[in-house]
Amino acid sequence: MHMPRSPQGRKLAVVQNTAIDDRKSLNRLILNLAIPAFLSLVAEPLFLMADSAVVGHVGTSQLAGLGVASTALLTATGLFVFLAYATTA
Repeated sequence: MHMPRSPQGRKLAVVQNTAIDDRKSLNRLILNLAIPAFLSLVAEPLFLMADSAVVGHVGTSQLAGLGVASTALLTATGLFVFLAYATTA
């Protein structure tokens, strides 16, 4: 960015740079809050997928039980997802 020669132009350039810096810091703050919240929401289905892979080797009735339990767990997680957002913020 080139610096203008007039004093008013310099002030405007400083104000614009400050606004850009404020926007970047706000974006960084939002990312610092959003990334852990996103990872906490992604972790639960990954755990259930790993559980299914392990329990699938045990037997079909055990896998059916895991299916019922995982459905209940995902429903509870979906209902109380606001707690995940509140605790990561």
